[in-house]
Parts: sequence; C-alpha cells; structure tokens
Amino acid sequence: MESTISAQEAESERNERIFQSLPKLGSDAYMDLLKHGSASDLPAPVLVRAYRQLGTGRAAEATLGRLLTNDATYGYLRPLRKMARRKVSSRDWFSAEDLVDQSISVISEALAGPRGDGACEHWISFLKQRMEDAYRLFNGRRRGRQDPPRADPRQDPESGLWSDPADDPGALHASWHGRVDSGHEEWLEAFITRTLATITDTRIREVAQDLFSAAPSPISSQAGIEEGGKIPLTERYGVDRYKIYRWRRIARAKLLAALRNQNEREVDLSWLQDSADDE
Repeated sequence: MESTISAQEAESERNERIFQSLPKLGSDAYMDLLKHGSASDLPAPVLVRAYRQLGTGRAAEATLGRLLTNDATYGYLRPLRKMARRKVSSRDWFSAEDLVDQSISVISEALAGPRGDGACEHWISFLKQRMEDAYRLFNGRRRGRQDPPRADPRQDPESGLWSDPADDPGALHASWHGRVDSGHEEWLEAFITRTLATITDTRIREVAQDLFSAAPSPISSQAGIEEGGKIPLTERYGVDRYKIYRWRRIARAKLLAALRNQNEREVDLSWLQDSADDE
C-alpha cells in the first residue's frame, strides 16, 4: 500500500513539475511543444490542466486536439479503449469503437466545464465516468439496448430503381443553411470543419465531413451510381447502412456538444438538435 501511495504521489509531483516548466501557455514555444513533445513530455493530466487554463482560442483547440485526436501516437485514450471493449457486449447495438467516439464527444464537452474538475488529478477515473455517460446516452436514445426500427429499401414500380428511405434529403441530415443568421454562416462552416477534423476514426471523420457537405452522398441507394452521382457510403466503406447510421449519429453528437460548449457565437442549434433527437 505504501509503495502504491508513493508512486501516486511521485506521479502527481512529476506532473506538477512538468506543468510549471511549460512555456507560457499559448506562446509559440508552447505550440511547438504541442507539436513535437513526447507523451512523457506532456502527460494527459498536464494537457488537461493547460486546456482548462487556456479557456478558448487557437492554443486551447490545439491542446484539446493533441489530447483527443492523436491517440495512436501518444496513447492518452488507451485506457478508454480498453474500458470500452470490456463495457460493450453482444447485446449492445453499437461497437466499442462507437462508444469510444461518443465518449470523446462527451469528454470534449465536459473538460471545459464543472465536470472537468479533477480530471487533471484523476484522468483515468474521469475517462471511465465520461464513458459511462456516453453509454447511457447511447442506450437512452435506443430505448434500452434495442436497435432502431429498420425501414427497408423500396423499389419504384415505374423506374425499377431501388431507394433507401434513409437517403431522403431530410432523413439523416439537416441543412443549416437558412436556419442560422447569415452573419454566422462563414464562422459556422469553419467551426464545423475544425470540429469534425478532431474525430479520430478516419472513416467516421470522412462520413461526418460528407454529411455536413453541400451535397451528402447517398447511404446505400443504387440510384447514386446509375444516375452518375456519388458512390453510396455503404459501398465506399464496405459496411452495412446501419453502421453508416451510427457513424452519422456520432458525428452529430460530437458537433452538437462542441457547439453547446463554445462561447464564440450564439447560434440556433435547432437544425442539429432536432435531427439528433429524432435518431
């Protein structure tokens, strides 16, 4: 027991020493350290503390980006991935990676607020708590552990073409054009771009970017190919349409959390909230 306490105290002291030795937060030297420092140079608790002190702005975004989007390089979320694999069972409608991505969205929102208190002292406990929050969010929207009702593709009797109800323009994406003040549109485009860029999973990130583009791809309708349009997402990524649904839900949840958490602009979120609630 004594050795465990000593190790914890040593880690706490080490993190304090590292934090105190950081270049001025937001300075060029700090930004350079974010880009090139190793995981031992910048442990997760140190980044959390720096992020909460920075508040908003370019340096804060870069700090959060390193913490949540470069897991393959630094391993800050490795404990979260292990916990997610243990948590998700065959009865769940989502995968462990889905839970990880939803957890990242919850973590991103929580870190800047009251729920982020103590995260720099108890990083792994904080990850576990936010994963449990994400798990409840998933199951709460799905009425327990049930998958959503499935609407099968239908064939047009005249053209003979098959279409997926989910490919209807209003079914899985909500255009924000015309729903927010015109003075905020350029800012919102930039905000969406940089928020989606923080999604760690390449396929989910690409599907998210496609979803919020000017012309989203069809999910699984063959009409997209036959009419010379975009290749359906199911064919592009080799997954079924329900996987695409999940990735889109994750993207919406992440963007909604980021927009709620930001204090740069006041924008109408009904276009995004409505579609998220419907799913």
